[in-house]
Amino acid sequence: MTKAIISDGGDILFTSKDKEVLYSFLSKYIPNLTFGAFRTGFKPYRSKSNEVKGYSVDDAVRDYIFENDFNGGIFDEYMISRERMDVLQHKNRVVREGVKETLEELKHRGVYFIVATDASLPGRILRPQLVPLGLSGLVYDIVSSTDVGAQKPNPKFFNRVLRANDLKRDEVFFVGHDEDELRGAYEQGFEVVALNYDPKEDLSFISEDHKVEKFPQILKFVKT
Repeated sequence: MTKAIISDGGDILFTSKDKEVLYSFLSKYIPNLTFGAFRTGFKPYRSKSNEVKGYSVDDAVRDYIFENDFNGGIFDEYMISRERMDVLQHKNRVVREGVKETLEELKHRGVYFIVATDASLPGRILRPQLVPLGLSGLVYDIVSSTDVGAQKPNPKFFNRVLRANDLKRDEVFFVGHDEDELRGAYEQGFEVVALNYDPKEDLSFISEDHKVEKFPQILKFVKT
């Protein structure tokens, strides 16, 4: 019997343009910076902001700029523009088709929907961000890597989610879009469902019937 679904948040429940907004700003000041190069180069700094207490996204941007020998004045401009960028990032979040209706159906069935996210803020701070999206009352719990002190797919993260919600592995399944998170969950014994994934990634360990295109399709994996 399925008691809960553990899922990533961004790019599963809603489209997220956070990286695109930051890239749009930086590309004005850094000649020939491609989005691909930015995404790859910024990733370790962004990961550090999720893993290290007291190391913020702003710290990540600062170190990315200075350690790559970009003009230091860019960071000053970034801090001046920070509030406006936050507004743009939140405005660019759009709930994906069928998400709200599916979450309502899950709640009706008594199945918990738990968001497991790598974020620099704790879950209790992230929850209010679901309010303008109309999803706050439909998400049972939000567990952040900041709460745990580890990122997905670290077993410590998944074990924390299970313990906090009194769940067992065979009572849940994990929905994700990143190969490393899906593989990690799979290797830890979770049933996994791939959604909004990159077809270029190696997801051969997942059966084809567990790769879906639309959020409402996750309902077929709920066991009663």
